[in-house]
Amino acid sequence: MRSNGGRSGQTSVDFLVGVSIFAVTLLFVLQLATGSAVNLSPDTQTEGALADRTGDVLLSDWSDAEPGVFGNTTAEDYLDRSYTDVADDLNIPKEGGNYLYRYNVTVVELEELSEEPPEPVEPGSVELTAGNSTTDATGTVAGRNRVAYMNTTGGGDMVGVRVKVW
Repeated sequence: MRSNGGRSGQTSVDFLVGVSIFAVTLLFVLQLATGSAVNLSPDTQTEGALADRTGDVLLSDWSDAEPGVFGNTTAEDYLDRSYTDVADDLNIPKEGGNYLYRYNVTVVELEELSEEPPEPVEPGSVELTAGNSTTDATGTVAGRNRVAYMNTTGGGDMVGVRVKVW
């Protein structure tokens, strides 16, 4: 029973319990919110996804020919442009005028289609190339291979399109 003249500690205990419950709830909500937030900025892309998308753009979006078919002169004209022009066409992300990734596109002649992974590029077998040299690549380098048909004056050749992004 309470006495009229005495001081009670009940209010202080209620306040401490309330603040403690609020603090625990706030910490739980903040932990949950920061763990479930998704960053949608372009620099969160992985090199593999970017290399995959770049290969798709290269073989399907830039030419008037059907997807997967290069016209020899068209491909040469396309890849024989400035680094920035090709990078813009391939949708390489940039921030403030600087590209976030470096790329290399190499077109090599294939002997035949097989289930085996393509052989390393041998000197003299490179048909076309664009972008940075892969010899100075640092960090993670992601690569994707595509097979295309290149129309030439004497018929056509199967070519391998290798896209590397780092």
